[in-house]
Formats: sequence, structure tokens, C-alpha cells
Amino acid sequence: MTKLNAKKVENALPRKKEYKLHDGDGLFLRVRSSGAKSWLFSYRLPGDSKLIRMTLGSIKNISLKEARTMLPTLRKQVSHGIDPRYAREASQIANIQATTIQKIFNDWSDFLRQVNEVIAARMRYEE
Repeated sequence: MTKLNAKKVENALPRKKEYKLHDGDGLFLRVRSSGAKSWLFSYRLPGDSKLIRMTLGSIKNISLKEARTMLPTLRKQVSHGIDPRYAREASQIANIQATTIQKIFNDWSDFLRQVNEVIAARMRYEE
């Protein structure tokens, strides 16, 4: 089976029904009837015969090279019994929490700066 290349990805035309082009190692290009193209990763967790498909993203956001670069990490997670869909969710939640903590820190810093400005203004006034 031949691997995909940039030209094959670009030239994949929509059909009446959605179809997939195989690249290897569980990576597929999904072509929808609307013409939208996205990357899929198909896998089975150890001890489970259920085939799982995970969308990696649109070809507008992820190139063929980038999609292939993601595969070793995804396959390693699967080999350890980790569902990559849940690992991605956990990562997104961690990013949201980090952003929230950063916002709290920034708000606290702004508050302290304002308090210091008020104290400095009072000290100047009292002089």
C-alpha cells in the first residue's frame, strides 16, 4: 500500500459518500462529501477489539508531515493502554487551569500595584 503525499492529499476530491485514504500506522485522510478533509487516527486499545477513530484535525491546520509526527506519541499512549482522546482532553483541561491560575496571578499583581500606588500617593500627600 502506498503512503500518501502532499499531491494526493490536495487532489483528493469529494464523492457522494465520505471516504478515507490510508497512509499507514493508523493514519487516514478523511474526505467528506462536502469536500472537507481531516486527519484520523485509528487504533485499538490493548485487550479491546473495538476500533476507535480519533480526529486529529483539519488539513488546513495540520499538514501531512505534522500528522505523521503526532503518530509516535499517539501509538505509545495506546501501547500503554492510554486512550489518546482522553489524554488530549486532560491536556486541554490542564491548559485551561494554567490559564486561570495565570489570570488570578495577574489580577493579584494588578491589585498590589494599585495598593502601592495609593500608599505612595498618601505618603506624598502627608509630606
